[in-house]
Amino acid sequence: MRKKLKLKFIDTKYSIIQLPKNSKIPEWLDINDTFISFTRTHEELSIICKSSCVPKNKKIKQSKDWIILKIEEILDLSLFGILFSILKILKENKISIYVISTYNTDYVLIKEKDKNKAENCLSKYYRII
Repeated sequence: MRKKLKLKFIDTKYSIIQLPKNSKIPEWLDINDTFISFTRTHEELSIICKSSCVPKNKKIKQSKDWIILKIEEILDLSLFGILFSILKILKENKISIYVISTYNTDYVLIKEKDKNKAENCLSKYYRII
């Protein structure tokens, strides 16, 4: 019998922020935080950070109230289909997602309001720790 893949919810609230493409990394960010992501393209600078870091007195384009579902395993880069199988279950249950992949593993952000629904549908196939 194959062991179930472990998934872990990180319940801290995160925001997905969009800044203009030539923006500098904002000074109000704690770049040493436990989870933060920066992606710069020719169109924008996207940042994922704790919602509590985002100043309330500034107009910042953001989507709030995301939590993280982490694949709690180091995944070999040659593997395929793992993330797809998780996303397929979330799609079938109409749960919005935002995905970040790192060298070691994948992170799926879901809206906090969907946590129980996601946990219920994923726990049939994965071990939630």
